[in-house]
Amino acid sequence: MPTRPDNYFTTLGNVPVHYNRDRPADYPTRGRPYRYYCTQGFENKLNACIGELWNLNPYGKAEVITSAGAFVDKPSFHGQGRAFDLDGIFWSGRKFITLYDGYQGGNRKFYFGIEAVLRKHFGTVLDYNYNADHRDHFHVDDGSPVGFRPGALSLVKFLQAALVNVFGLSVGATGIDGGYGNNTKAAVRQALSRLGIAGDIANQSVWLQFLTGTARTAFGSGIIPELSIAATTPPLELGGGPISLEITAENGIENIIATGIDGNLTTRREANGLWIVSTETPQFGEKTILVKGFNGEDQQVAETTVAIAAERSANNPYQPPENSLTSLGAIVPIIDRANHILQPFVDCKIFLELEGGELYIDGSLPLSLDGSPRAAQFDPCRGYLTTSLRDPELSGQEQYVNSEEIPYIALPEGYEFFGVALGDIVAVIVDGQVEFAVFANVSHSYKLLSGSLALARSLVGDYFDSNISGQGLSENVIYLIFPGSGDGTPQTPEAIRQIGRTLFERLGGQLQANNLAEELAPQNQFTLLSRPIITRSDEIEEAFSRQILEEIARSQEDAELPIELGNLPFEAIASDVDVLARTIFGEARGESDQGKIGVGYTVINRVSIAQARGDYWWGNTIREVCLKPYQYSCWNANDPSRAVIIAVRPGNRIFDRCLVIARQVIDRAIANPVRRSTHYYATYIAAPDWTRGKNPYVQLGVHKFYENIR
Repeated sequence: MPTRPDNYFTTLGNVPVHYNRDRPADYPTRGRPYRYYCTQGFENKLNACIGELWNLNPYGKAEVITSAGAFVDKPSFHGQGRAFDLDGIFWSGRKFITLYDGYQGGNRKFYFGIEAVLRKHFGTVLDYNYNADHRDHFHVDDGSPVGFRPGALSLVKFLQAALVNVFGLSVGATGIDGGYGNNTKAAVRQALSRLGIAGDIANQSVWLQFLTGTARTAFGSGIIPELSIAATTPPLELGGGPISLEITAENGIENIIATGIDGNLTTRREANGLWIVSTETPQFGEKTILVKGFNGEDQQVAETTVAIAAERSANNPYQPPENSLTSLGAIVPIIDRANHILQPFVDCKIFLELEGGELYIDGSLPLSLDGSPRAAQFDPCRGYLTTSLRDPELSGQEQYVNSEEIPYIALPEGYEFFGVALGDIVAVIVDGQVEFAVFANVSHSYKLLSGSLALARSLVGDYFDSNISGQGLSENVIYLIFPGSGDGTPQTPEAIRQIGRTLFERLGGQLQANNLAEELAPQNQFTLLSRPIITRSDEIEEAFSRQILEEIARSQEDAELPIELGNLPFEAIASDVDVLARTIFGEARGESDQGKIGVGYTVINRVSIAQARGDYWWGNTIREVCLKPYQYSCWNANDPSRAVIIAVRPGNRIFDRCLVIARQVIDRAIANPVRRSTHYYATYIAAPDWTRGKNPYVQLGVHKFYENIR
């Protein structure tokens, strides 16, 4: 086990460092005095970093710093006394909170200015763009050297975020995606030119100059004039429809850049000098638009932040995920009459209170590993051995709710307002698959609902990476919480399912034998999308592989250009991940990660449509959809990519990346950039006939993606 260093500190940069995590409600406060243990060398680096921050920022030395911790008894840089988590900084006239100013968009310019200073002193800095676990703090450690590395995801995402939020530059249509492509490189050149810096940003000296310039630009004088909002249409508190802002052109403004909401924002200048910022209907909940004004020399001279409350209305109706409608059954009309509550938690698409007091939430499902004896092994920085719900009749580790064995959810602070109590039962629906869980934990860092590993596995199968920290399901996860349904104690999975099934069916939900996780548990089986339920023995795997080969051969008998797959091993044909990865490799190996992810999701979207219909011509499984003749052309016998995708094996750098992306897409563990798109084409060929009269949803790289093509 790690040994705690003898060295500790209570101040940094001559400012007290407080702990604000005794209770979730403490997070945005100044907390209490605390001892933080780390090595002497690491403390010296922290002091140098914070001292420079006091010199660069316009508010000078702060009054209090808040932190989630330094040394932690886990096998990580925290366990070596060489890591620190920064929650917030409090000046007399301003407070900076990482969750509010970063992830929630309060003042991202200031946020990335602070991160720029941190990166001058530490090679590893993790922020909200890196993963969900770092939305409410900066993590810094000295495990890597200071400098820019194009292959380091956290570095590239920070660079892109700084270019967008601090310098107001574009990094391409895919935005902050971690890809160091031509658009990002062009924006880097513009930023360096503005700062008067010559050279390659991969040079350490240039990188350090860029970080200093980024911090100075972000902090400025500390006072940026407010833009004047002349009018809004309709009134912002109504939401639910297209919104336009009239902005007075003042302070020598020659250009306006607007960011925020969920989709694209457009700007135009009227003949009378007013600027109009317009957006289509935003998603439900509280959103913000950040509007920045620039002068003729492309320097920011003004900005304003506008809050939008997008409520459910006739102009902005809510539709549950298509694949879950059958399972919801008679609950759907109840949803239509429900009371819409604006974003009580982070990250939910919509939060409704049904007529009977049940709570309906459409959101995501990050993994919660708490309660597992292996929590620290899974997540050295954030894994907790305990859960809020425990069995009072047991002791030691057994009293807590094990994430690997019990389907449970975690809610953030504030759940009590809705009558929910620990031990209450929850129905969770993903793509029509229903599982029941218990409310067993209170989130440590103010995120939306999260779910245990057992819950996620029962819904999508055992397809998570060995490093499961930060994984989960990114969208279209439906929660139905039944307040008052528990007894305040943990229960067995069987009891949870029995109670949940009764409540769900009583409300109007529909359960089918082939989508109930409890039907699979005794045989240690699972289902992923439409993959047949199989056990993990070698004999059955080989038989299944042979069956798939025979099915593929039969499906190709009438094809003009048959697909011959004999060179592929059985395990490749039997694996959804492998077939999807080869499809992504064949169709988009020269594209960015976003381009590859987009291609992968077109396959998933086709499978989802086929499953919702019960059957469809393009295939009902990942394999069938990918291998359908004349659909994904890389598999066609006359396509030059066909031989390449059959021959490629793990160890190829790009194919290895496609394997990772394929697994994340199948698990819904990565954001979908193409929404419901099922088709796309490359812009270097003539537009196909099926595009006639259609507008693309998005373009990623050379591919234009289209929805509603059948």
